[in-house]
Amino acid sequence: MLFVGVGLMMVLTACEPGPETVTTLDTRTTTTLTARETVDGFRACLAEGGVNIPPIRFGPDDRPIFDAVARLGTSDPAVSQLLTACVGPLAERGLLELDADPALRTAVMSDLRVFAQCMRDQGIGRFPDPVEDYDGSGAAFPPDAIPRNADGFQAAVSACTTGADR
Repeated sequence: MLFVGVGLMMVLTACEPGPETVTTLDTRTTTTLTARETVDGFRACLAEGGVNIPPIRFGPDDRPIFDAVARLGTSDPAVSQLLTACVGPLAERGLLELDADPALRTAVMSDLRVFAQCMRDQGIGRFPDPVEDYDGSGAAFPPDAIPRNADGFQAAVSACTTGADR
């Protein structure tokens, strides 16, 4: 399951490379970033917030694989807030979009449904189904419906993201 941990907040993956570069404007300069530089900036943002992850791998299609991010989980609101704060450039670069690849979107939605069922099987009975029109950006599950304070929530997340119960 590529996206499950982050799926509690947002799934971090993509399908089409999109434009070769993204231009970030500031009042003084224009900087052009490649997908790899954008991903490195995301990692640096997380590190500045105290969350260190290993380098993000790229697949044969030169798309980032966010499995290291998925393992973070989002039961800690501070981690969720940090991910939300850092993810903007990835979205601007098109690195979160699922719509361009129907097969990938289907696979992600399947993984998210399996994760939701796993959470319920682990005793988190009110865990919601994924948002049906989830496109890879925003929340994969309705944030207000996630019972983060339920007994055993973190253990269930761990079991369901590691595949221990799958």
